[in-house]
Amino acid sequence: MNTNYTLVSRLLPQDSPRRIDKMTPTYITIHETSLGTDTKDTKGGTMYGEKHYEEVLNNPNERNVAYHFLVEANYNEPSRVYQFLPTNVVCYHAGSPEGNYHSIGIERLVNSDTNMWRAIYVQARLSAELMKEYNIPLSHVVPHKFWSGKECPGRLLAGMYCGWNGFVEIVKKEYISMYGPDNLINT
Repeated sequence: MNTNYTLVSRLLPQDSPRRIDKMTPTYITIHETSLGTDTKDTKGGTMYGEKHYEEVLNNPNERNVAYHFLVEANYNEPSRVYQFLPTNVVCYHAGSPEGNYHSIGIERLVNSDTNMWRAIYVQARLSAELMKEYNIPLSHVVPHKFWSGKECPGRLLAGMYCGWNGFVEIVKKEYISMYGPDNLINT
């Protein structure tokens, strides 16, 4: 599976209410979100991540919900990962203070054009890269449900595609393929 992606920096402004505090991440939290409408850029390509950024930036809510990364993997287009916040910034994504203050949130965008398998693999590769960068063990790659009880990422938790355990195995394989088995921390 091709897990290459382009990182698109769309960092929220320094004064954004979604930039809560500083942190040193010790977990990675996996999410999925749906955006059911098509949005075209000026060149005619689908740019769901750009629309999502505009919504996060311009539509504040009382909870200031955000996340660090959004994975977009559509058919017939290169995969993109949008970064909305630095990984050392707390944001409200996990549904609990512990999750918000200790984990990096990675959303997988799901829409009618999503190549789900590629999106899952890109999300797994990004997770593996962040594990290495922050020395996070594989056991600390968790679903949103771990923190809040919310059935998220719903498709993986329902056993669709590879299921949650299959996703963790993909993260492990991505990590080993990039860094070797000796550096993997399981617990």
